[in-house]
Amino acid sequence: DYIISDETSGNSIDIADYTMKVKLIVPAGTAYSKEDVVTGSVGISRGLTPVEPLILIKPSGEDVEIKDEVTNQKFNFNFPAEWEDRLVEIDCPSKRLFLLESELDDEPVDITSNVDLNADWFVLKGEYNFTSINASIKTVTFTERW
Repeated sequence: DYIISDETSGNSIDIADYTMKVKLIVPAGTAYSKEDVVTGSVGISRGLTPVEPLILIKPSGEDVEIKDEVTNQKFNFNFPAEWEDRLVEIDCPSKRLFLLESELDDEPVDITSNVDLNADWFVLKGEYNFTSINASIKTVTFTERW
């Protein structure tokens, strides 16, 4: 027991032990779709929450810019390379950039250090329309959340 007293009035309050019951309410949250959505440069994410895509591109020059015309997000990188058969994957969930020898390359080279410091790692919610400079967009892949 704790006793709190008011010295000016001489009144005291006796606080005894008590038991408290707390009910925590956890919101349902979201679940991931069972299948990935794969589109070209134009599409829509119909999920409830924003998603981070994997974008596969075929570069054609050293200075590459990818822009979402709907949200004005821009992603820039510079990488001097011969681009004949090579591809680049922009991995927005892990914020990494990978150089691939082909679409089936299981040992990509991490070239994240070549990403512009001001680059936006894309977040999609609703419609998107990607345009590019010195690259063509092959696929945009993401998992919707419901």
